[in-house]
Amino acid sequence: MKKILFLSALDFKEKSIQVIRKTPEAYAAAGWDVDYVVARDDVKNGNYSYEPKITPKNITVNRITWRLKNFRGLLKGPFRILLNKFAGWIAIIELWSRARELMKTKQYDVIYGYEYHGVLAARFILLTTKHKNRPLFVSRFQGTFFEGLLQSKKITSLLFNFDHIIALTLKSDLLIMTNDGTLGDKFLTRLHKSDFMRNKFLFLANGVDKIKTYAGEKPLPVQENHDVNTINLVCLSRLVGWKRVERSIYLMNALRDCKSDYSFNLEIIGGGPEETNLKKLAVDLKLDTCITFAGPLSNDKARQKLLRHDFFLSFYDSSNVGNPLFEAFRSNLIPVTLNNGATGEWVSHKETGLIYPTDPINYKLIAQDIINLVSNKDDFLGILRNIKKLEMEKIKTWKERFEVEIEFVDNLLVAVKNEKKNSYCSVEKSSH
Repeated sequence: MKKILFLSALDFKEKSIQVIRKTPEAYAAAGWDVDYVVARDDVKNGNYSYEPKITPKNITVNRITWRLKNFRGLLKGPFRILLNKFAGWIAIIELWSRARELMKTKQYDVIYGYEYHGVLAARFILLTTKHKNRPLFVSRFQGTFFEGLLQSKKITSLLFNFDHIIALTLKSDLLIMTNDGTLGDKFLTRLHKSDFMRNKFLFLANGVDKIKTYAGEKPLPVQENHDVNTINLVCLSRLVGWKRVERSIYLMNALRDCKSDYSFNLEIIGGGPEETNLKKLAVDLKLDTCITFAGPLSNDKARQKLLRHDFFLSFYDSSNVGNPLFEAFRSNLIPVTLNNGATGEWVSHKETGLIYPTDPINYKLIAQDIINLVSNKDDFLGILRNIKKLEMEKIKTWKERFEVEIEFVDNLLVAVKNEKKNSYCSVEKSSH
């Protein structure tokens, strides 16, 4: 049985991004022996403050905790950011130490660094491993905002993230990055030679399974909603600053000001440190009667809720490509979004959604376009047909997505095994 060791500072999530959990699950389903060493950050108001601890079936989880949790939870602003960075470095050392102990008793075929903490820890391990026992090194990243920072000349932000950039520069046997619209492939071409990018780089969008409906959860037809002049909009994201969920609330304000024959409801699905501020904004704008905060939901429940909406709103700062957008396509929702990153590769204006310039955002124009679209049944249904075609042609299921990755890793292992065999035969021949 092939053995793989994951190292990561990203723990599994029930209510947010699923690829973290699905990656080791896919290897286990393919017959691998899977160990997952993870440093979990339970800091107050952090990404895991509302996430339960999960141990997936057929995966051995070795969980450690980030240091200075209570102290970091008391701080805000730059001081918390700096201390989080320091705690992250400690987590790298602890990941390295825990993995080193495991590797004394088990010989792994692959060591898989998941995001930069895990990649750096994996690299430190390999520096102290004898070559003949060296496992295949896979470095894995969920995209990167650095190309956008570079183009915006935000040099201070780049310098602050020097450790992350170092991890991106490391030569691995395979580098995998999520195609999440942040132009990570362009940034990597600045760091690596063309032959590495051709032969040792996988740039894959995340998978999204088709949505199953359950008894009593049959989705309402869009036009049925329109017949009663009620249009339902939805946001699905963590409530953190850079995801700019407040922009969806400003759009609701513009929709009300247009004074159309339609009424609009917005449901915000997700949790995070911005929730209090967003609720206050809704009250201040007197929109609290038409905006619902559903809180953080399991992936399955969130997907079921999407089916009861007409438009999907996403106004992130950097890129709006990711699983929420793909989930919206799967749910036959029309996305309303911004033209940043590689979002325009997925959303074409009035063909597969509504997409707008970022500077400035014209909420009145967006609101009027939405009203015009729901007023014209043919145009509305035309976009839905285009979305269905895009879904069929471009979006993979999770199974399809991981089949590509695991086949690539399997082929690399075969190539390495043959290389070692040929090297051994050459040594034998030279000795006679």
